[in-house]
Amino acid sequence: MNVRVGSSGWSYEAWEGLFYPLNEKEKLKFYSRYFDTVEVDSTFYSFPSNFVVQSWVKNTPENFIFSLKIPKIITHEKKLSSESLLDLNRFLDSIEPLKTKLGLLLIQLPPYFRKERHLERLEDFLQNLNTSYNWAIEFRDPSWIDKGVFSLLERYNVAYTIVDEPLLPGEVHVTSSYSIFRFHGRGKSIWYNYLYKEEEIEDWSSKILDTAKKCKGVYVYFNNHYRAFAVTNALQLLKKLGMTKKEQEDMLNKLSSSIKTEYKGLLGFAEKKGEALQELKKFTTESRFERAMAIDKKEINVLELSSSRWRAWVSGYFIEIDFENKTIKHECQDWIKNVEANEFLLCKHIVAFMRELPDDLLNNFLSSIGNRSDWKLEARISF
Repeated sequence: MNVRVGSSGWSYEAWEGLFYPLNEKEKLKFYSRYFDTVEVDSTFYSFPSNFVVQSWVKNTPENFIFSLKIPKIITHEKKLSSESLLDLNRFLDSIEPLKTKLGLLLIQLPPYFRKERHLERLEDFLQNLNTSYNWAIEFRDPSWIDKGVFSLLERYNVAYTIVDEPLLPGEVHVTSSYSIFRFHGRGKSIWYNYLYKEEEIEDWSSKILDTAKKCKGVYVYFNNHYRAFAVTNALQLLKKLGMTKKEQEDMLNKLSSSIKTEYKGLLGFAEKKGEALQELKKFTTESRFERAMAIDKKEINVLELSSSRWRAWVSGYFIEIDFENKTIKHECQDWIKNVEANEFLLCKHIVAFMRELPDDLLNNFLSSIGNRSDWKLEARISF
């Protein structure tokens, strides 16, 4: 069958004792015993070194396939500009040793990319793609769910990424000789903190089989990586598709008996906090929110919570929120980039600070920043 199923990433310490043996050092090699494909998320954040790419090739079987997210400098920082094509060529050069094991290259657009503003820029970018690679695109805004957009993707043989997530409808559209499904999860606060139910896997398996009849190949990746949910659901899907071997079924039985959906740790905190924390997500991104929930409480030191000013240290970074002057001061690199880009996006340190506040204080803060243009963001510390 022309369907490959795997997870988004493999290097998760939280999978040890569930999927991986404890302290497993060769995680990719172990992973490739159970799956024949993986999606590499790390390339979104930085260009891989030649040594790293060679290790991916070396530590996987000959028929193993990698799909890669292209770097965010192309999509989020240079926003598909003509200048970003130089970075794209540099990225393709960096992954050259992987070409015989390459599936799809995923272009994940930022949420603020909307069809009415960015359609022309997207087309300019697509027409300059190297056609010796197989490309896919993932939209993060509903404005792109449009017949004209699907026709554009067909023209350039770029796969529409079929998603299961709270942000976009799970519609199936085939626009290329290859298709890709990405399962982000349906968690209330953190999408990825979600284990798909058997009936949900069943429903998607029929859609995947139908799609496979129209394509040369279909790639399916589970991104719900908490507590080994991704590999559990991936194995469940393979079983529904009739593609499992005994070793895979044994692993699925082991995972099914050991994984519990109730979670007492920091990530479970966000699910129980209340509506105020949910509202805070409007002022950050999913990945920043996720990372904020994972910061240990011991790294958060609240110094002051007066009516005029809040101050705290989070993971060694100082935060000051001045309500009288409507100023937020902070110093981490992510915050500095947002300030330079004039983007009102709260970083993981500020969100982690907010999660420790009672709901009434957090609601007061949310009310205060309702009109973002009234606030001044400063990339510096204040003592």
